[in-house]
Amino acid sequence: MSLGQYESLMKTSFGPPTGPAERWGFIESYMRGTSASHTWAVRDAEAQTGRFPVVIYAPSLNAPAIENIELCEYLATEGFIVLASSSIGTDSLAMTIDLTGADTQAKDISYLLDFAKTLPNSDPSRSAAVGYSWGAMGALFAASRDRRIKALISLDGSFRYSPGTVRSSGDVHPEQMTMPLLVFSRAEEPLETWDAMRKDKGHCDCAPNVLNEWTHGDLIHIHMLAMSHLQFSSFYQRSERFRNEALKFSPADYSLEDGELSYNWVALYTSKFLKAYLENDPDSVQFLARAPNENGVPRHLMSISVRHAVAQDK
Repeated sequence: MSLGQYESLMKTSFGPPTGPAERWGFIESYMRGTSASHTWAVRDAEAQTGRFPVVIYAPSLNAPAIENIELCEYLATEGFIVLASSSIGTDSLAMTIDLTGADTQAKDISYLLDFAKTLPNSDPSRSAAVGYSWGAMGALFAASRDRRIKALISLDGSFRYSPGTVRSSGDVHPEQMTMPLLVFSRAEEPLETWDAMRKDKGHCDCAPNVLNEWTHGDLIHIHMLAMSHLQFSSFYQRSERFRNEALKFSPADYSLEDGELSYNWVALYTSKFLKAYLENDPDSVQFLARAPNENGVPRHLMSISVRHAVAQDK
């Protein structure tokens, strides 16, 4: 598969191309100069026999399903069936950053799980959701409502930064959820930056922090010290536009190459987490229990904190 073939696929959604051409303008600007590049996937490859766990990938705001090609392809090579659909809104192609948008993406995730049941080699009883940025909000909502989802992964997800949206849902209660959660977060930005970005200067998002509330499921929080928010997407990392703009987002004195290397570790830890919790793989359990340097991670790329679940009161 080439990126150009992926570009054609991402304009479809279970059917012919959808939406006006201008919707794809920002995507094409990131694709420029990369269409001939090849990925690891082989189109119409023969499927392996057996039954495999299902992973649903939820992309960021208005992003295409191919936003994290390398991560999804890698998980497929590791024995997971991976499905993704573009981030689109409820009444239009534009996703909205509100409860309606989060609810819509959550329903899309459950729809893909329904679709996975039609695949002869899938095992939907072992399913996980992975969300990047705004997609992690939809993944959280889906995980709280769809019992088929047994594990949740956030790639610098929005629910960490917008707990008020979670609280206003009315039915998403992190303090009651018992599934394991793996959270990757970027190098921290100053509080002053977040204050400057708030449109409503009188608003305080004082809802409980989702990670602090996550006490009845295992929580692994990996702080990626060399990564900016955009670097959690391989789609953006590939583009010429990103390389021209990204240095201003790089944390401290880390290089873009440090961020690229960090992405590889994000993929590996994601795979190990899924194998540990969906397949009960002992080697993966041991991998997650070790310190980063014991797994070969270069110094100063990541820090990890682990909090094991506390049993719920009966």
